Amino acid sequence: TLVVPSSKDYKLKLSDGTEIWLNSTSSIRFPSTFSAGKREVYLTGEAYFQVAKDKNHEFIVHTDHAEITVHGTSFNVNAYPESAFTTALVEGSISAKKGSNKLLLKAGREVMIGANNKFNVHDFDAQEVLGWMKGTYFFHNKSIEQIAPVISRWFDVKVNWDNAHIAGQTFTGEIDRTLPLSVVIANLQLSSGIKAELKNGVLTFK
Repeated sequence: TLVVPSSKDYKLKLSDGTEIWLNSTSSIRFPSTFSAGKREVYLTGEAYFQVAKDKNHEFIVHTDHAEITVHGTSFNVNAYPESAFTTALVEGSISAKKGSNKLLLKAGREVMIGANNKFNVHDFDAQEVLGWMKGTYFFHNKSIEQIAPVISRWFDVKVNWDNAHIAGQTFTGEIDRTLPLSVVIANLQLSSGIKAELKNGVLTFK
């Protein structure tokens, strides 16, 4: 099992030639070489896959939320425990499976598992979904509560807020992982008027 620590990301290449980019605090389990049957990996967190084409051997990504099957394609999977499961297809085709529900996804579309384990399919903004690979998190009308896990993973801090009203405050903008956390905090404060304090590894929005 490969585990990526906070504030880091990692790229690896599997024995079949498949390339995988892993986001912070993600982990993936895979064999050193694939057997004669299926190609299977187990993911927690977020990763972007460029799967080597092999018509005779399916490539399967297992997560706690759903299972994704593909022959050769490029797609992003967000399967962090605290987030809603999403997978966005850049090119090719994949199928997503959750219990008895199964869906074939087309390029340019993203599927999210919503209430009652139902699939919700929609178009996606590639910059917003894939920006993390270049160290930038783009967000549109996202709340503090939704942004907090990204800040926590990328800057290795705990994020709190004083009350539910603060947690629901929304932002549109971007977070650059190459900048110091103090600059990121200052930018968020300027764009929203919300106050924030960093003390002993804990960032509190007030």
